[in-house]
Amino acid sequence: MIRFRPPRIAMLYFLMGVGLDLVLPASFPGPVWLRAVGVILFGAGVGLMLRSWWLFEKAGTAIRPTDEPSKMITSGPYARSRNPMYVAAVLMMLGPSVFLGSLPLLGAALAFFATMHLVHIPFEERVMEEAFGEEYREYALRVTRWL
Repeated sequence: MIRFRPPRIAMLYFLMGVGLDLVLPASFPGPVWLRAVGVILFGAGVGLMLRSWWLFEKAGTAIRPTDEPSKMITSGPYARSRNPMYVAAVLMMLGPSVFLGSLPLLGAALAFFATMHLVHIPFEERVMEEAFGEEYREYALRVTRWL
């Protein structure tokens, strides 16, 4: 599972959610203003993803989880979450789910969250600890995994 990059996993789960929604539509009722919440969640996810990605580019360090990191990023969103790109991806998946009131899309977002939490993040944390040792351990004590 580590070989599959998180954006591809997110897209796969999202497409599976769309497919399920087409075959077995299931929705949760909600007021009209909930659509605005969906748009806000999606927009916040896009903004957070772009900001997080830009910090990797600026630092010139590997962005792929399987590549060896050369620098630790601890500023910006990384001062509040060790995994803001995954938080962003979950928000971007939750947005359409809330906007459409789609349970299959909600399930896709939860499946992505679970995969990152149980598979990718533990792997990445081992890589970071091997690369940065005590500096990473102190960072992990200060900053939560998700929010």
